[in-house]
Amino acid sequence: MKNLTMNGFQRTLAAACSVLGLPAEAVQINGSALLIPSENIAITPELSGNTRVWLVTTTFKVGSIDGLTDREITNVLFEEPLNDIWAVARRVALYLAERNINIAIENSL
Repeated sequence: MKNLTMNGFQRTLAAACSVLGLPAEAVQINGSALLIPSENIAITPELSGNTRVWLVTTTFKVGSIDGLTDREITNVLFEEPLNDIWAVARRVALYLAERNINIAIENSL
């Protein structure tokens, strides 16, 4: 992917997430991936079947029963066609908004 395209994707994702209060610098380019480290989100180009897609994942740590070690768990959130950066940006922002709403409701109980 050309750097210009990644910069455009970064700006699009930052704009979509800005309504959630995330600053533009929260969205980072790392090689051919986009990261939102503060939200544990990674967006990477992948091959799914015969189609190039953006794979969006989230990673979190889970403690063990003995409390001595942590395991990293990665969940695939969704895939979108490589040429549809608006759909990726929109879905990432919606995922983060829904997660924040769920956390707020949970904390109110």
